[in-house]
Amino acid sequence: MPLFTFKCQDCEDTFEELISITQPTDQIPCPNCAGQNTRKQLSHVARTIPASSSSGAWNAPAASCAPGGI
Repeated sequence: MPLFTFKCQDCEDTFEELISITQPTDQIPCPNCAGQNTRKQLSHVARTIPASSSSGAWNAPAASCAPGGI
């Protein structure tokens, strides 16, 4: 189930909810004020970048992660 971030338009609270893909996201109540006036927010994806891009860690072949190092 995807994790969505919502913002309540009544009390300005921001909260997260695990929602089934088949469940509508326009009827999620605010846990702070129980209001129905909530809006789904754009989610951000985080990516960690190594301090030294020449470390080779990001260039390792996928096979090196396989069991047995094959």
